[in-house]
Amino acid sequence: MRIPETVRVLNLRLKGIPCFVVSDRSAGEALKTIIYYHGWSSTKENTYLFSSILAHWRYRVIIPEVIYHGERGTLDYNDPGVIGEYFWTTVVQSVDEFKGLLEAVIDHFNLDPRAIAVAGNSMGAFIASGAFSLNKNVGTLVSINGSCAWKKAGEVFQVADLLGSDKILKIIEQYDPIGDIASLASRPMLLIHGSADTTVPIECQRFFYEQLVSYCGQQPPNVKFVEVQNLNHQITLGVMEEIIDWLEVFLK
Repeated sequence: MRIPETVRVLNLRLKGIPCFVVSDRSAGEALKTIIYYHGWSSTKENTYLFSSILAHWRYRVIIPEVIYHGERGTLDYNDPGVIGEYFWTTVVQSVDEFKGLLEAVIDHFNLDPRAIAVAGNSMGAFIASGAFSLNKNVGTLVSINGSCAWKKAGEVFQVADLLGSDKILKIIEQYDPIGDIASLASRPMLLIHGSADTTVPIECQRFFYEQLVSYCGQQPPNVKFVEVQNLNHQITLGVMEEIIDWLEVFLK
């Protein structure tokens, strides 16, 4: 896709990870920043349109290349056996890499971590939720078509033979953001999901939100769960509007 002339795209390696950095050419350096994770079978190049829209609203978007994708390798992404073996290990390794990446972003761009959001779509949303759970200084989470309840998602995936081994299940339980619900209940999170999602069923994220409300005894003031009616596993302009409206309030 051709990049608009108003958008600047840099290729950087941050903590050894290939990244695209997308921003508005006319903006200064003191930009609020979004670390955005792409989905399964995607690459950082495929985020151009999404990133360019956010750049137009004066956000810097950093897209790390996820392991086994793009510059970091390829897989047969449609093979159920490959998904079962590599999906969760890809998610967990990306979460493990995030702390070092975050430190590199803060140092390179001289940022306050509270001015940084972590976001993702699909697999990227799983990564973002795990990274947000483990890194308490990040400003906000934006999860699109993913889940903050990994074990619940694993149970749903198991029906489709996509869970993987018992070892993977133990890893999921260890990293599952829902285990950190006491901390997450007080932190800003935007959860967006299509009600007709056939890839990551909405029940995976709805379960997390219901558990969060039950824990708090009421709807948490800094958490918004948006169910987009009749939408499958996609990002629409309406979803983009929700994201921008959220960031303008919660990314300081």
